[in-house]
Amino acid sequence: MSENATRTAPLLLFPDRRENRAAPRNIIEKPPAPELLSFAGRATTGVLSHQELEEQLATLGEMQPQAPLSFLAVEVHGLGELALSDWRRPSDIVDIMAHNVRSDMRVTDFVGRLGGSTIGVILQGTNSKQSSIIAERLRTRLTRLSHTAPPIQITVSAASGRGINASVLPSAALSPLGESC
Repeated sequence: MSENATRTAPLLLFPDRRENRAAPRNIIEKPPAPELLSFAGRATTGVLSHQELEEQLATLGEMQPQAPLSFLAVEVHGLGELALSDWRRPSDIVDIMAHNVRSDMRVTDFVGRLGGSTIGVILQGTNSKQSSIIAERLRTRLTRLSHTAPPIQITVSAASGRGINASVLPSAALSPLGESC
């Protein structure tokens, strides 16, 4: 290696899940590179746009109308205060949160930005009991990761049904979150 060359450690986009459980990390330590959040980079990060998430939900509903299907809505509160005390924009923080949600989900699940400070998650083959457990686990983990000053709060709501109900699941999951979405 030449004198001018520097060594850089590879950025792991999806760290080992055991590592996540062993040592909670601050969600705003290192944001993903901006190019990873572009349209071409979504395949790398696994986070879809609002439109892509809706299209995926519609496709799943058409392909398996009788299969269990759930939708989680994750709302991040307190970003305005955080933006005043930190150099990051609120949308950057939500992108990082979406990346963390994606790293916790199964390969068969889909994560996307719904807009503002809301993230949507499609859970295939998941009934209401399972989605409630996943929602609480996700809320607990994201709350643990969000050690910030001022603190941000995480709200997760779930809606479950069958593939035939795919079009109404997002609005059902968003309705408990109220006007903030």
